[in-house]
Amino acid sequence: MKTIYLSIVLLLAGTAIANAQKGFHVGLEGAYNATFIINQDAYGEQELDYAATTGFAGGLAIGYNIDNHFGLQLEAVSSNQGQHYIKQTANEPTIYRNIDLNYMHFPLLLKYSGGAQYATRFFVMAGPEMSMLQKANLYYKDGTSSYTIDVKNRFNKQDWAMVFELGADFTIYKGLYASAGIRLNYGLTDINDPAYRIPNHNGIYDASRNAWGGINIGLHYVFGHND
Repeated sequence: MKTIYLSIVLLLAGTAIANAQKGFHVGLEGAYNATFIINQDAYGEQELDYAATTGFAGGLAIGYNIDNHFGLQLEAVSSNQGQHYIKQTANEPTIYRNIDLNYMHFPLLLKYSGGAQYATRFFVMAGPEMSMLQKANLYYKDGTSSYTIDVKNRFNKQDWAMVFELGADFTIYKGLYASAGIRLNYGLTDINDPAYRIPNHNGIYDASRNAWGGINIGLHYVFGHND
């Protein structure tokens, strides 16, 4: 699968450069997401309640408009993710455990746009995403201790996900346009390293998966556009 993914990426890049006048575009993107780890891995300790967790993402996008409606878009995005946990009990200190992750994502998306002009064009994008883990930290705090440790060895270095986005493009001036959409990502693989797939107190282990979604905005420029 890695070989197929790389081949598609290279084909996209080569085609875009060779046919820039047909709709090659580049841009910057940023997002604010709610992030989740589906199924908590407490490493054999007590499970805590899930707490609201958010993170920022941002990166580059390149694409090629095949025709007036269909296109391909490849991105390189740095994303802060993870899951925060909490336990609050009357007359006892609050316990916090935060898993903070940073990934570099490489989604390859098929884009369909509606409308004849770029004045306002609604779009839908979907496709696979390959991710590489950059950092992983665990923060723990209770009534007697507080610490942060590097736990990158507890997670797989690579993750695969599916991406779906619904949004719109808005022309600013000629080939310059802004995009805004709601993007959802769901992990397909267990993010825990095999050595840390530890059953819970009931003797059951459930695979942990990344999930995140939020508002995604961008600023792009189309080469070879029609004024």
